[in-house]
Amino acid sequence: MGQLGRPWVFSDIYRGMAMQTFRTTSMLCFIFVPYDVARRKTTWFKTLAGQCAVTTSVCALAYALCWPFETLKNLAQAGLPHPGASMAERIRLLGGLRGLYVGAGPGVICGGFRNGCAMLVMAKYNELATKHGLRD
Repeated sequence: MGQLGRPWVFSDIYRGMAMQTFRTTSMLCFIFVPYDVARRKTTWFKTLAGQCAVTTSVCALAYALCWPFETLKNLAQAGLPHPGASMAERIRLLGGLRGLYVGAGPGVICGGFRNGCAMLVMAKYNELATKHGLRD
């Protein structure tokens, strides 16, 4: 609301939460299902380069698939075109279905790279925790 120059209203703090939940749940499924399949069914995780390629690509793909939900979430949180607008009204505001992918290029690249790197760090710390007996 601050970015739009609108006042903060306590009753609006959960506006867009349903779309946020749907976007995040979808994204996690689109990340961890192919990640797990690649981990179990391929040898790509034997090298750091293979692991990096898998994690970055599944994260970028998940961002690409979920980007329309991100756009709709942003519109819902901003109350555009008006609070409580239908999905059809929001898509019309964007100029049609193609508008759902506004800003997708940088978002997909950044999201894929950022989450791919984070998953590599998480995997490395998981390996270290196991090596040092912190899982017992």
